[in-house]
Amino acid sequence: MDGYGRWLCYDLELQLDFMLEGDSPYYVTIVKEILTSNEDVGTLTQRFLHQWEGNAGDKLLERQHNAKQIHAFLTQQIVGEGGVASSWNFPEAYRSQVTIFPSQAALTTQAGSGYSPGQCTWYSYNRLVELGSITDLSGSYGYLGNGQDWVRNLVAKGWSYSMTPTKGAVVSTVGGFDGTPSQYGHVGIVEAVNPDGSFLVSECNWGGVQDKIHWRVCRPAPYYSFAKPK
Repeated sequence: MDGYGRWLCYDLELQLDFMLEGDSPYYVTIVKEILTSNEDVGTLTQRFLHQWEGNAGDKLLERQHNAKQIHAFLTQQIVGEGGVASSWNFPEAYRSQVTIFPSQAALTTQAGSGYSPGQCTWYSYNRLVELGSITDLSGSYGYLGNGQDWVRNLVAKGWSYSMTPTKGAVVSTVGGFDGTPSQYGHVGIVEAVNPDGSFLVSECNWGGVQDKIHWRVCRPAPYYSFAKPK
């Protein structure tokens, strides 16, 4: 039920049919006005939450952030789209936990990148563009230092810092730990997190392999740090 006591479906097709055809004329009009409006995503998210759901204080900022990420993912111009990217060592038990598998776009240099193909930094930038976490393709995110520097430099740009993994976060590894070069460290993307704190990482240039994505499960350690967009 929503804030107005109306039944909400959890099957997407049924939910859309209810919103556009089965709801009262008043709420159908609200939905259609929102869907055809030229207002920004944040404003439309707030209108939907307040006017249609009737839950004025229900995690507005979180919903606006999620809506902006989805909008960016659906509308940005990504080069190299196509099938699922080549990868190795993927643990099949995690297949249902990875929402968006890396496509060829993650192994294709995206606009604004300042990294050489095949590097862990190059892949991480491409993957963040693919996920909609980086939408500014002007080059301001094109060079964030070595892998171990990424979290620090993203936090300086306003991202949230954490020592705890969350899905979609950037993970930096301090150089010299976890098999990484002491002068560079490493960077990857958190694709799933388990209740015990262990997390699945997608990355590139692991073991020197630069033309495929590598997957591995890591456990929390003090040499890992994490950053996510606010």
